[in-house]
Amino acid sequence: MYQNFNDCPQPYSDEYMIFDETTGHYVLTSKFALDRYGIDLFEGINDRNSANLQIAVSALLKRVSTLVYNFIHSFTIHDRRQDFMIATNPYLRSVIQDAMGEQLVYMHMKGDLSRSTDKEKRELAIDESVKDILINSGICYSGV
Repeated sequence: MYQNFNDCPQPYSDEYMIFDETTGHYVLTSKFALDRYGIDLFEGINDRNSANLQIAVSALLKRVSTLVYNFIHSFTIHDRRQDFMIATNPYLRSVIQDAMGEQLVYMHMKGDLSRSTDKEKRELAIDESVKDILINSGICYSGV
């Protein structure tokens, strides 16, 4: 494997996903939503008469990232280790991109159920396909 951190692939940003240095998490881009799913996030946000479209779209994409990472973190107390693995492993980078894409589609269709006052709706905040992608990838494995 890698002898030290400098030998590991480094987190990187591209046109579909950026690496947020502050949180250590990946975040999708609006271009990803449009190219992969045909969802124009600016159009959807504009329907709500948002004062600053870019800020509103960025907030939505960060929320998707937060929900997906929080789901992953619910499986272990070693959040930083999981985040490091996601950030430096090309396979896990693609897994997180797929999972966040599915969560974005789900939230586009259903809204952010995690903010509901109804407990039963909050329990449905993460799409089942997102759970399947993450659990089947091994990203949620916490060891024995």
